[in-house]
Amino acid sequence: MYVLTYFSFALCPAKMKKLALIFIFFLALTAVLYLSRHIFYAKLGNWIAAEDAVHAADAIVVISGGGLERPEKGIALYKEGFAPLLIFSGAARAGEVSNAEAMGALARKQGVSNDHILMEENARDTFENARNVAQIVKERHLNSIILVSSAYHQRRALISFRRALGKNVTVVSVPARASWYQQDLWWQDQRSREILKSELTKIGLLYLTHTPDTARGQ
Repeated sequence: MYVLTYFSFALCPAKMKKLALIFIFFLALTAVLYLSRHIFYAKLGNWIAAEDAVHAADAIVVISGGGLERPEKGIALYKEGFAPLLIFSGAARAGEVSNAEAMGALARKQGVSNDHILMEENARDTFENARNVAQIVKERHLNSIILVSSAYHQRRALISFRRALGKNVTVVSVPARASWYQQDLWWQDQRSREILKSELTKIGLLYLTHTPDTARGQ
């Protein structure tokens, strides 16, 4: 008797209508989220790239890693007149020639005067890039830099450099595009997905630990 009464109440038209409306709402919400996921993915890729509108600064800082896209971008910015000084940062990965020296040699080959090149040859990771370059910035009394890394690494580099340089030095973030990295469609490319997941993990560690670079690596 009580069971029949319960089911009669549960299946009454008013109750069924309310449940149907709730179901339709969540179904519609799920559909909207699914259909708009690519918009979110694209915004995430842009956030990682951390691209600012480029403007003049006291120096252009290029940190090693990736391929030639980083030094090529820095040299191009120098030639366009955005800064009078190029700072290359990076230790030797193998052999005796540091990454900074290799980037400096590329700049000289493309016509940049040696007087307009500084090399920081001891940094082994992003934290050391930021810390060592911050010392150069302090010694040279520079007030602003243009920071160049690869698009997939730019956000983490920017966080590390802003922490190392402090609030009194302006950092203009200008990423270089790696030919293999699909920034606008990263979720459709396996290598791009893997590098972005890795960077998000390292950025998360930066925020959680508040250390410049807990997860080492370029």
